[in-house]
Amino acid sequence: MASHIYLAKVSTDLVCWCNCAEALMAFPPQENCPWCGCGWLFSCIECRKGFTFAHGVSVDESWEDLARRDMTNYGVESISQEDIDRWVSVMRELLAEVKVGTKYVCLDGAIIPADAGAVQFEGWHSRHDLDFVPQVAALEDRSVLKNLLSNVRYWRANALVSENEKGNGADCRHQLTAADAYRIAEQVVELMRDNTGVELDFSVESLARVDELLVGWHEGGSTSESMPKNVYLFGCYLGEVIIRNHGGRWRQTTGTAQEEAGGFPVVLELPGGTICNPIGQVSKLLDNGPQNRLLFFCQVVTGLK
Repeated sequence: MASHIYLAKVSTDLVCWCNCAEALMAFPPQENCPWCGCGWLFSCIECRKGFTFAHGVSVDESWEDLARRDMTNYGVESISQEDIDRWVSVMRELLAEVKVGTKYVCLDGAIIPADAGAVQFEGWHSRHDLDFVPQVAALEDRSVLKNLLSNVRYWRANALVSENEKGNGADCRHQLTAADAYRIAEQVVELMRDNTGVELDFSVESLARVDELLVGWHEGGSTSESMPKNVYLFGCYLGEVIIRNHGGRWRQTTGTAQEEAGGFPVVLELPGGTICNPIGQVSKLLDNGPQNRLLFFCQVVTGLK
């Protein structure tokens, strides 16, 4: 079998949650929130955790086998030949200029040599016009992490398409059902593991880690309007934490006291019949800040500590 060039983790510098001895890159996991790390970190094909720097290596594993391994480890249950062909096509193009031994970073859908003098391109999310490679600059000046790579204001100010043009999430609001909430909460666990390296386990204590993330987004300028998808994702996670540790069930908002109090499609009914709104609580946290922390909300509505 002929070998080909691929990318693998080269160091644990700057940000690295991956502990694999040999970490080949996975298909870029970028969502519509690149500031969370999915837009500027590589993801390991095995553990799915992020790392910052990779280098070109020669591998014997075929493109098709890499595609199958990546999708299997991501949890794809039914992998078609079309899925594999699409993966291979995108990854071949993405890695076309990679050279063995050269060090690279990933930024907004582009693979960039670490020694590049400037970064000027239109990425999957934003337009970038920088005199430096941000991950490399952050090794000497950690403020680059806060002020650029992880800064929602930077990404939104340079976005190729405005949030309003992309849609405000109304489709999610109308389509979400009580049966979806469990699945979405499980998806949050996978997304957090893959994009940030943070492990969530549906414990009450895990809400402190979610609070830290959401408060950071709020302080960076994010609101429920700018991140509608994340309102639903983390709202479903909060609700599942309550259900698994205290009891309760998801139900449609129609016919409850919450029906006209925010427009969210599902709410949580606690064992005693009390209705609470986990999705609405995430919206409040993003809009108003740490006084609306999810951990405190959980403790208040359940009495759990």
